[in-house]
Amino acid sequence: MPAPLSLPSLEALLRTKVFGRPLSHRPEVDSTQEWGRAEARSGAPEGAVFLTDFQTSGRGRLGRAWTALACSSVLASVLVRPGSGLYPRLFMIAGLAAVMAIEANCGVPCSIKWPNDVLIKGKKVAGVLTEGEFLGDAPDFALAGIGINVNLDPATLASTRYPATSLSHEVGTAISRERLIADLLLWFERLYGEAAGNGTIANLWRARLGILGMPVTIVSNDETIEGTAASVDATGALTLTLPNGDCRTFVAGDVSLSR
Repeated sequence: MPAPLSLPSLEALLRTKVFGRPLSHRPEVDSTQEWGRAEARSGAPEGAVFLTDFQTSGRGRLGRAWTALACSSVLASVLVRPGSGLYPRLFMIAGLAAVMAIEANCGVPCSIKWPNDVLIKGKKVAGVLTEGEFLGDAPDFALAGIGINVNLDPATLASTRYPATSLSHEVGTAISRERLIADLLLWFERLYGEAAGNGTIANLWRARLGILGMPVTIVSNDETIEGTAASVDATGALTLTLPNGDCRTFVAGDVSLSR
């Protein structure tokens, strides 16, 4: 039986200055995003992190359910209070932080499936969900929800929308969730600090996509469009070149390689 997260062990591994200070953990919540939202409205500081071993109403992008067996995964929400210029890059920061932490702990290369899934060998191992609240046109706060399949049998994920895997399955041994989270927060802090500078984050994120120049199919707002993935801009929006030569830009959707 997987062990519950050890907050003292995680705190001893932290190497950050802001992120994960404070750390909060509950054995079970409806959603770390909803928990974090309530704490943010009550004045929780930037860098606060909310962790759980099990979510009863976990969700991913587009309102889809995120399911994970108890004590099997990283289920975290990171609170930030970004300016308007930084807010659109938050999903890139979170996705890259997950990639860097996984590679550091497992030694397996990762890629990013536009816009915010992390893949190993074409199978989903992690996902990112960013949400925020605004005061007028400026963000009051934002939450980066990060879920990583760590120590579980991928067969338990057979009902997911796309092929999925876990870190333990890929490396053949159990992975310390505490060490993984400590590295995740360290990379998040580093990338968050760099994100305001001249496109660095977008370039790092773009390099992990692996679909540029490839024929793809995107489903967005119940519309299915085929084309060639031409580029992504500094906010992560994807531009497709259509068969007739026209271009269309998408800020969200489901992308797959065309057959």
